[in-house]
Amino acid sequence: MKTILLVCLGVRKGELIAAKWSEFDLDNLIWRLSADRTKTKAEIKILLSIGLKPFFEELKLRSYGSEYLFPSRRVNKRRSYISDDTLNHALAKLFVNKGYKKKKIFLMCLLVQELNIL
Repeated sequence: MKTILLVCLGVRKGELIAAKWSEFDLDNLIWRLSADRTKTKAEIKILLSIGLKPFFEELKLRSYGSEYLFPSRRVNKRRSYISDDTLNHALAKLFVNKGYKKKKIFLMCLLVQELNIL
């Protein structure tokens, strides 16, 4: 799911894995990244496709009340969300010698965009 969001939203890995639920307005389909969380130090508003809303609803259930979209499964003193390595591993599984998965993720993003148009 995190790889689908990474591809569809076009954000940096660090911005996605450290995303907090408080940054999202799912009613208006906007993700607000504060200036202190962006590389450019400028606030960014990311419009979310209506087709992504079910993904966010599922993530909300799976985060079990955590403030993060992708909470860490283990207690970690450094941070409470998944590590870069977790996302790197998921991306490697998706894009290394698995052309059919690349096509699947691309088609999923196209479907999400199509649902937004309707």
